[in-house]
Amino acid sequence: MKKILALVAGIVALTMVSCDKNTPEEVAKEFFTHYAKYEFDQIQDCVLEEDRAYYQLVQSMVPEEDKANAANLKLDIQNVKCEIVDDTLASCTCEISLEDKLTSEKEKMVQVIDLKKVGKKWYVDPGKENGYDYMDEPEEEIPSELEEEDMMPMEDENIVETEE
Repeated sequence: MKKILALVAGIVALTMVSCDKNTPEEVAKEFFTHYAKYEFDQIQDCVLEEDRAYYQLVQSMVPEEDKANAANLKLDIQNVKCEIVDDTLASCTCEISLEDKLTSEKEKMVQVIDLKKVGKKWYVDPGKENGYDYMDEPEEEIPSELEEEDMMPMEDENIVETEE
């Protein structure tokens, strides 16, 4: 009986540990892994519910050729470092290396992404980087009056008379 109880306790402990692997670093790495390969269905689990429609739209806009080419990518994500801003916000920096297996073309980049904790789970929070909150951006000032030098000179031959 003690062996069975120990076995059950071990399984429960392992289950609790595996569910607790939702760290900002893991979510950022998973997000970039799926994003680089255009696996937008898997991204849905990484992003906030209100942002999922955006990634569905992006998925519909990616050409099939690009999706096929993404299968030839060797992806390496390293040095994932997250700064916990507070209990619900984090900012993560990742070094991403991509190599095309067919052409051996390589690209390295550093990506920064914000995450938000909802309940006990971390999610990518794309924010303004993906076009959200565009209404909050200050509008460019539109001049109320044109300066004289900005006006195009009108020549008499270009003026058309109209009948009233």
